[in-house]
Amino acid sequence: MNRKNYCYAFITSLCYFLFLEVFAQGNSPKFTISGYVAEKDGVKVMLRYWNPEDKEIQHITEVNNGKFSFSGSLDEPVVGYLVNGKKGTFVVDYNGPLVGTIYLEPTEMVVNLDHENFQKIRVEGSGLNLQMLALQQQKQEQIVAIDSLNKRREDLAKQLETQDSIIRKRLDNEMNIVNEESYKQLHKMYLKDKNFAVENPSSFASIFLLRSLVPAGVFDHQILLSVYSGLDAEIQLSKGGQRFLESIQDSRTLKIGQLAEDITFKSVDGRILHLSDLKNKKVVLLDFWASWCVPCRQQSSGLKNLYRKYNTTDLEIISISLDDKPELWKKAIRDDELFMWTHALSSELVNPEKGKGITANNLRKRYEINGIPYYLIIDKDGIIQVISNNVDEGGEVLRWLDEHLGSL
Repeated sequence: MNRKNYCYAFITSLCYFLFLEVFAQGNSPKFTISGYVAEKDGVKVMLRYWNPEDKEIQHITEVNNGKFSFSGSLDEPVVGYLVNGKKGTFVVDYNGPLVGTIYLEPTEMVVNLDHENFQKIRVEGSGLNLQMLALQQQKQEQIVAIDSLNKRREDLAKQLETQDSIIRKRLDNEMNIVNEESYKQLHKMYLKDKNFAVENPSSFASIFLLRSLVPAGVFDHQILLSVYSGLDAEIQLSKGGQRFLESIQDSRTLKIGQLAEDITFKSVDGRILHLSDLKNKKVVLLDFWASWCVPCRQQSSGLKNLYRKYNTTDLEIISISLDDKPELWKKAIRDDELFMWTHALSSELVNPEKGKGITANNLRKRYEINGIPYYLIIDKDGIIQVISNNVDEGGEVLRWLDEHLGSL
């Protein structure tokens, strides 16, 4: 090919690819943000989000006459954040006043920001943002209650430094009440998120909420998958929907079919025991709980029923409490009449290997205890067969036990 023809071919190819790029951009759904904030000229605002392919995107612009703008292309809605750069840098504290959450969708949005608190964001022109705002308002009672309880917990923690045992006992009791109430309020808030997803199967907000509930550890994964299966096909097959399924799969490195790591513990009656002692002898139901955990206490009757039904065959229950106070742990065992099976305190785990194996410090991480109650069924070969958050009728724990021990 001579030089003239080579140049012609190169220019033709370049024009062709530029045409494809322009054509592709022209057909990609676009979003625009017209923003208003009472900040001085030159203050930077950042838009940060992860696109449907989970690639982080950052756009930075400057305020001019109280206005700023952003635009971009999106195949489907995503969660984004507007960050105030008035301190000369971007401090991305998602719970702080310099960051506001915005749900990006392919439409024209008008955003009004409070320069002192970006969390007070107001978005017009977006049905998705209106839905999430309505949900936030429904949860306001819980949000206010949790904030108040957190402040009370901080105050109690400072007061607990006193050496007076009588005062400490009173403060301990109050701390337990605060913890119980915090859990109740948090559970109510998460329940509203789940119910929203059930009631709004065609909304992308539903998949955002389901994805946020996976690491929260409040609901069994089967419950979340059941809600997901009720969403419209468009939402299920979206990239956000696929990310949800991946998060369910990847949320644990502790997997069903994996060999359970041995735990050495001192039981409530002072015996040193090993989880591995029961290998080749009994199926183990490992129960992680605490005296202050309301759902744990509520499910204690279910555990007693399981024990009565299967202990005469091949089941042993080991309950490991996450309590900080041994006296409250022992009191809960007495009050709920749970003395039939083995109990241990997580803070008193024994570490015979000096730096190796499960310890009081790494138990939660190694067994991935993100919330309680938390149950594992370990078969006679020491293999994890079930990971669950409940022992309710129809749940995974009961189904497995009925299938494998029910006929014995």
